[in-house]
Amino acid sequence: MINFARILSLPHIDHLSEKSSGDGHWFVDNRGSNAYQELDALCSFGTPYQDIGALQQSYITTTGDRDISVDSENFQDFVDEQVQAEIIQCAGRLRANRRPDSELTFYVVSDKDLSYLMEYYAGCTLVQSLAFDITPLAGTAKQQTRWGILQGFKQLVAAGAEIKQGAIASIAGISQSLVSKTASEFGGWKTLKKILLALYSSLYRSSNNFSDVLTEDERWFIDEYFPLLKEDYPDNPEALVKEVVKIAIAIGCQSFQRILNGVRVDIKAWIIDSLISILPPEILDLVRREHPLTT
Repeated sequence: MINFARILSLPHIDHLSEKSSGDGHWFVDNRGSNAYQELDALCSFGTPYQDIGALQQSYITTTGDRDISVDSENFQDFVDEQVQAEIIQCAGRLRANRRPDSELTFYVVSDKDLSYLMEYYAGCTLVQSLAFDITPLAGTAKQQTRWGILQGFKQLVAAGAEIKQGAIASIAGISQSLVSKTASEFGGWKTLKKILLALYSSLYRSSNNFSDVLTEDERWFIDEYFPLLKEDYPDNPEALVKEVVKIAIAIGCQSFQRILNGVRVDIKAWIIDSLISILPPEILDLVRREHPLTT
């Protein structure tokens, strides 16, 4: 697991216009500097693209090819090679070649393919993580919406606050009809609210008070049916929610609650995430105002 606090405490190499005081910047500190040679970790941000005009002139001069259009694969490959060279140089600031017995870490915050580093630095280990896995604050708007609603809903439930459709619409600054329309596709607001509350109740329950009174059918749902659902609907939250709603209505709230208490935690979390994903993105405003993101 990547330690976000540690990354923040490390020296950084960033773009000149974005860097903080004391940090290095691309095209200067990532090239030939020995300032970081005694550290055990370094972090870089962004993609080091040089001035496009300078790259075009360099390409024409070195290759004789004057096709520098966006459609030229050769020119685009040249640009990519220059970027990769800068990042390779940056990783080299830790001087791993002089410290073969030391464990060194180079963090790269980028949206580009970095697999070429494994070829250049033989024996290194490449670990890829989503920004959201490090901190929700670095996630996409959709990821932050889901996470924020999860945290906000949990806080409301823990505080014993009454969760009403109209109240959510008012606080979020959206129409109640929008909330109602979204919920109506999945059994209505009352059904969705009951399912969410049941899921949270089971997810944060310290013990299972129903383990000795489960019926054979309830045990089947726990051991067989819900694990299979996870395989059948891995990337289809709407279909999954509809199926869960159908089950809840068919077996009743009490039986549904007992089943959720026995279902694996990862399956509970997956169902919650699917439910959250169908809510209007505007609710993100509610979360930001009422429940700031925390890690």
